[in-house]
Amino acid sequence: MGYADAHGDADAYGLDSMARNTLYRIAWNWHFWTGLLITPVFIVASVTGALFVFQPEIDAWLERNWRVMSETAPGADAWSNNALSSFEAQVEERHPDYSLRFVNFDPDPSREWEGILQGRIASDELPTLHAYFDPYARRLLGTIDREPGLMAQIRLLHRNLWVGMPGRLMVELATCWGVVSTLLGLWLWWPRGKERLWGVWLPRSRGRLRIILRDWHTVPGVWIAPFALLILASGLLFSPVWGMAYYLGNAVTGGFPDTILSPPLSGETTGPNRPRITIETALARAESFEAFRGTRFSMEIPRPDTDGAFFIMNVMQSPFDPLAGAYIDATTGELIASQRKAELPRRAVLTLLFYPTHVGSLFGLPTKILAVVCCVIFTSCGVTGIWLWWRRRPAGRWGAPRSVEGDLYPRWLFWLTVAFGAFFPVVGVTLIGMAGIDWIRTKQYGAPTRS
Repeated sequence: MGYADAHGDADAYGLDSMARNTLYRIAWNWHFWTGLLITPVFIVASVTGALFVFQPEIDAWLERNWRVMSETAPGADAWSNNALSSFEAQVEERHPDYSLRFVNFDPDPSREWEGILQGRIASDELPTLHAYFDPYARRLLGTIDREPGLMAQIRLLHRNLWVGMPGRLMVELATCWGVVSTLLGLWLWWPRGKERLWGVWLPRSRGRLRIILRDWHTVPGVWIAPFALLILASGLLFSPVWGMAYYLGNAVTGGFPDTILSPPLSGETTGPNRPRITIETALARAESFEAFRGTRFSMEIPRPDTDGAFFIMNVMQSPFDPLAGAYIDATTGELIASQRKAELPRRAVLTLLFYPTHVGSLFGLPTKILAVVCCVIFTSCGVTGIWLWWRRRPAGRWGAPRSVEGDLYPRWLFWLTVAFGAFFPVVGVTLIGMAGIDWIRTKQYGAPTRS
């Protein structure tokens, strides 16, 4: 059976005489196998990713019955009357084994403050809690352990398929091969002088089923390819192998500021004889350097009886958001370190934008919708690809494209493959594994004959 026969006729797949071209056959082979192997993981990651794009909104809706702010009088000031200290005191009264470790502030003054609670002593025994506070009424609205909740489980499924580190590696493997498969798909689709509209730039909805499937597998994927590559690349920052290599590489090459690699500490340890300054004092001192109030920012509060410092920093959601950070001595209230966006390495600023890029919050609702559309098309490309293969595969056979013998591979393509394997280590490991399997098969059965 010829190459085109194994995948449908030449017209249905747009192969024409190019099916006999070595590079085209190589690209088809790799695109077929990578798509077939990563599609199950890709579909799970896409569906859960689409849900996670709206995680803040879903959490707020699920917790709507108790995250209710009081009505405020015109001109009311959320920062008056030591509201932050009241937040901390109420948290410690209700949860004596915890301390308020982070507070996240929204630029919208009508929104509640979100606190993150951790054990007073660093330990994995106590779960992290989320607390919400009404600064106008100076009232703790409630606390919740989100780990057993719906969105936390969706996040775990997205991140590790509910199987821990093996699942994280599988997701990273699918992501890396997803980048390769997307680039191969673009190369296979490239019109090469064809001036057709339908089937190239717009998917057809009439005709034979395999043509319709082929179009809906290819054309929507082309539309979202740039955004898909951004989502995949930004997701790699949170992977166990590529992400660790990225952070390590930036750390040793000056990509991150020293304050991130080694956070400044207070001059003395807080305790009964050296009381900690109030949260209001720390924020006021930070605001002598940068106006944080009225922006989206986060505040880290040191654990009791430690030499940790207060850390106040803007939360970037887009490249145009302000960015500054300040460390405040917890015992003296002195500004011990500070940096603005212009003083940070560009790679550090870029790294801060990876998460909003990955979850689609970079420019608010429009990019969130775009991210969900990408996830839907990811899923549909996987489904239509599997459907195409299943319909056309010969009974009892894989129906894969005919492989290309090693001596026909161009040298530049070999080195390009090596470069991909080096840049994506999990891809490199799988390539080595595949080469080993092929070597064992050749030793056992002999080299395949060329037809």
